[in-house]
Amino acid sequence: TAADFGCQAQNPPRPMAANVRASRVWVSVLGARAVSSGCQAVPRRRTFVEFEGPGLVAVREEMLPAQRPEEATLRTLLSAVSAGTERKVLAGDLVAAAEPADISIGSLGGAAPRWPLRYGYALVGLVEEPGDTPLQRGSRVFCFHPHVSAANVRAQDVREVPPDLSDDDAAFFASMETATSLVQDAAPVLGDRAAVFGAGTVGALAAGVLSHHRFEVTLFEPNSARAEAVRSRFPEIQLNAGEAWLRPYAWLAEAPASSLAPGMARRTWRCLWASASTAPS
Repeated sequence: TAADFGCQAQNPPRPMAANVRASRVWVSVLGARAVSSGCQAVPRRRTFVEFEGPGLVAVREEMLPAQRPEEATLRTLLSAVSAGTERKVLAGDLVAAAEPADISIGSLGGAAPRWPLRYGYALVGLVEEPGDTPLQRGSRVFCFHPHVSAANVRAQDVREVPPDLSDDDAAFFASMETATSLVQDAAPVLGDRAAVFGAGTVGALAAGVLSHHRFEVTLFEPNSARAEAVRSRFPEIQLNAGEAWLRPYAWLAEAPASSLAPGMARRTWRCLWASASTAPS
């Protein structure tokens, strides 16, 4: 603050960037009081999450980089944790496999990850300084960005959050994109019945998308609490919860048509494997 510098603060003539503080500084020159007015840039600090090695995560602090004209400065409202891909990062699988980060997400760099690394791709933030972008100060936006308390992002890398959508719901934009893509890849047609195995984030959203479009959906989830949470939002979804679902349905994706049970041979099964954290057995 101005007091930290022994200064007397005045109202700035116009709104300033989030990492700039305006002040009028009184100085003594050869025993006379003279005034020097203007803006004094005070670097802004931010916190970020860093994966340091397998099973090791730290919250650290750094200076927020200077804002470029094409960037807007966001203050993070919420940053969602991925239970699938981020678990692979935590376990070290992503680094061990030298799998490149998503090249379509500029903030992840696109290069093969190395320790230490930053990850995350579901950030909801408030625009504090729009810069030269068309974004409005105070608007809420979503962007693919690692976990951080403040960020400078390009306008083309964010999507504005509708006013009737909560921060919590907006944090699921990335997972909803995946769920919608899976439904489009499965290409269900009128009259199809859909089975969704697993009510994780993407599975629950995929079941919700299918139900919203009036498909008959059965959700197979051994955790009854998870399954009920989905059906509380979509009561039309049928449940087959409990541990027993693993055995009677495990063969459906593997059995040739000649070995199917009577009455099942005429059915056509389209299977999509959508898990990022496990492999099919």
